[in-house]
Amino acid sequence: MSDFGNPFAVEVNEIAHDPELDEAVISFANAEFEGCERSIRGLISDDGERANHAETWLVLFDLYRATGQQPPFESLALDYVQRFGWSAPQWFSIPQLVAAENAAAASTAQAVRSQGSIGWAAPEQLDGEGVALLRSRTLQLPMPWVMDWSPLRRIDAQACGELSQLMHHWGRRSCRCAGSAPSSCSRFSPRPRPPACAMPTPPTGCCVWRR
Repeated sequence: MSDFGNPFAVEVNEIAHDPELDEAVISFANAEFEGCERSIRGLISDDGERANHAETWLVLFDLYRATGQQPPFESLALDYVQRFGWSAPQWFSIPQLVAAENAAAASTAQAVRSQGSIGWAAPEQLDGEGVALLRSRTLQLPMPWVMDWSPLRRIDAQACGELSQLMHHWGRRSCRCAGSAPSSCSRFSPRPRPPACAMPTPPTGCCVWRR
């Protein structure tokens, strides 16, 4: 119950306990994934107690994602569509996502260790003022420049043109780039980006500029 008269009151919602999934949960916690799968499949089988309970099916989808099992996931998706008549969840592998994240972090850490501390880190959204700050920052930094582009998610239209000009300028200075540079950087001579400059796949890691 919420106490609206108390500014520090916090409303707590309890998560409902599902005793029929206890066996599956315990098996998963003990890394007994086959037992976990067997328990859930027993519940959603044609004669199971949860045959028409969509949320229990979703638990099995989550198990396959968590253990990186794409073939049984896709087979279950076909059964799910046939049973409920709506779209199945989309596939992704949690182990692959974790591995990719760890690899990116390790690459960034290695670049920092080998090249020194990061001299400039990109903001989440880069605008014209941000490019001006980058230009000013590089005037004060010794070579090599270590730039972390991993936070970047979007570049606005003004920043696109200014960043392109800045990288062309660096290219004329015979700089070379190693690591993961922005997608507008191609052999240190950037191509103009579309006017909207949305970045569905942002750059990651560090870009190290050398003479």
